[in-house]
Amino acid sequence: MRRMTFLLGLILILALTGVGQVRAQDAEPVVYAVLFFSPTCPHCHEVMDNVLPPLLDQYGDQFKVVYIDVSIQGGAMLYYAACDVLEFPGGRCGSVPAMIVGETVMLGSGDIPARLPGLIESGLASGGVGLPAIEGLREAYEQATDEATAKRLPWITVSYTETTWQDRFQQDPAGNGLAVGVLGVLAAGLGVQVVSGARVLSGSKRRAPQIIQPGRAVLLALAVVSAGIAGTLALEGSSFALPNVLAALVTLGLIGVIAGIARAPQTPRQAGIAYPAWLLPAIAVLGLIVAGYLAYVEVTADEAVCGAVGDCNAVQQSDYASLFGVLPIGVLGVIGYLCILSAWGFSRSANERTADWGRAALLGFALFGTAFSLYLTFLEPFVIGATCAWCLTSAMLMILVLALHAADGWHAIVRLRDARSGAPRTGKRRTA
Repeated sequence: MRRMTFLLGLILILALTGVGQVRAQDAEPVVYAVLFFSPTCPHCHEVMDNVLPPLLDQYGDQFKVVYIDVSIQGGAMLYYAACDVLEFPGGRCGSVPAMIVGETVMLGSGDIPARLPGLIESGLASGGVGLPAIEGLREAYEQATDEATAKRLPWITVSYTETTWQDRFQQDPAGNGLAVGVLGVLAAGLGVQVVSGARVLSGSKRRAPQIIQPGRAVLLALAVVSAGIAGTLALEGSSFALPNVLAALVTLGLIGVIAGIARAPQTPRQAGIAYPAWLLPAIAVLGLIVAGYLAYVEVTADEAVCGAVGDCNAVQQSDYASLFGVLPIGVLGVIGYLCILSAWGFSRSANERTADWGRAALLGFALFGTAFSLYLTFLEPFVIGATCAWCLTSAMLMILVLALHAADGWHAIVRLRDARSGAPRTGKRRTA
């Protein structure tokens, strides 16, 4: 009898212990994190592919991530809702990747891995961290997942009203306003040269066409604005980091360009201004520096130094930072400026026909570069809702190349056309 009583007591104790263990396991703290990402953002994939998987394996069911795709309508609206209730570092709402734990916001592929492990540990030690207090998030979470998939949630796709371009523009009125100004410059410059091109192609083959040539004041204004934008990047944080040094080199280079334009002599018979031959390749080299830095940021998924206006990282991490989701825009810019420098080299050939082909090719690259810059600059204030000062600097440098070379390029096309038809050579050759 005593043995029976002892065995029953032992079984009861073991049962109670097991229940206690189950309850303890059920009560294990959980840290919830929300990751806003874009499928075409390399920084986002760095976080999702390399940063989060080890943490998810390490903490198991105690660390759960809600992935929200901001490229879809519902995900973007949830992000805007987060911006309304949480404080984003530097006011950079719109940047991805953005990870939220409780009320803490982390941005970029550098900040997230640096701070997230500590937040998980402190959150678990304090009893867990629930979903952030973002309007509509809990409903979306419950709709998108169930208990079996709670650890690795599917991308949330919920229906919300689409944002307007006015809403996106108001995210950064100063930076987006500057982008609109640059957009106007690009549109005007490209429009003027399209008119000149139409005159060239439709004019008489035996008479030099009247080509619209920007005056000294226009070129000076373009160079001054370019230097001002680059200067905001050089002075950001008064730092001597490599991006600041590169921006300072571009700014100093543009000051040299301004001096070269201002001191260029007027040629006889009001034929125009004889700009120094080094001016155009110098501008292209400055553009190559800017595009090279953007290519580095996009390829390495590093964070950019953004300057006093705009948010470069929001632009570089957007869906539009790569062409067809494959070729980073910065790399395309590097290729473009290298093509311009190569064409300029051919334009200096002693063979007149080769030189004219170089001038014509340079004009084609400059027209394409300006048109593509116009497209990208339009996207910043009206689609992305953020502005990249590096991109605006590159756009201004490209329109400078076009404005400086357009006359030589169109005259070269006239000479090539006349040579093909056997007509006497027309058009003017200039020193630049």
